[in-house]
Amino acid sequence: MSVRDTPPPSGLLRTLAHRVAPSVDTRPAHRQHSFPIDGPSNRELYAPDVRYTDVTTFGRTVVGIDEFVACSFAFFEAIPDWRYDLLPDRVYLEVTPEGKVRTVIRYIGSGHWTGPLRLYPYDDTAPRVYGNGRFIQVPAVDRYHFNADGLMEEGETLYDILDGLQRGGVLPKDDSPLFHALFAATKVPAAVQNTWRRIRGS
Repeated sequence: MSVRDTPPPSGLLRTLAHRVAPSVDTRPAHRQHSFPIDGPSNRELYAPDVRYTDVTTFGRTVVGIDEFVACSFAFFEAIPDWRYDLLPDRVYLEVTPEGKVRTVIRYIGSGHWTGPLRLYPYDDTAPRVYGNGRFIQVPAVDRYHFNADGLMEEGETLYDILDGLQRGGVLPKDDSPLFHALFAATKVPAAVQNTWRRIRGS
């Protein structure tokens, strides 16, 4: 069901807009405007135990507003002009009998990757991927669940991280000798692990 076919519950669009983008708008073009992202002042839009999963969490689910904010704003620290542009007819809403709302959004994220992108745990000890200032555009999918009070209680972001790293110039193109050499290097840890398993099993 398209978002344009279902009137969202009170407060949902504000929550969604602050989470998703400075340019999200589901209305006709002549009625569109931009939404600001102002960080900490948006904490009232999320459930205290909000749960979120992202490619940068390495399979973990971060829990709590502080963890969620750290995860989300890692992208804005690396790409200060990061924005989300929704793909036409790719926003979907489902309202449950209990008044909860589930939404799935396909969009293009874009901006200039000028700073280091922190990965989990998003603090000073976190591994970083450094950008070179290149303008990138990356397709992605976000999934959000809102409780009956309109607060986001669960979410997930999905995208192809290899594609993103290639678009950002961090990894070479897949048809380059360097790319093939990098992936061929994975034979070394694989061989070590296989040997260790054989030794332990003997």
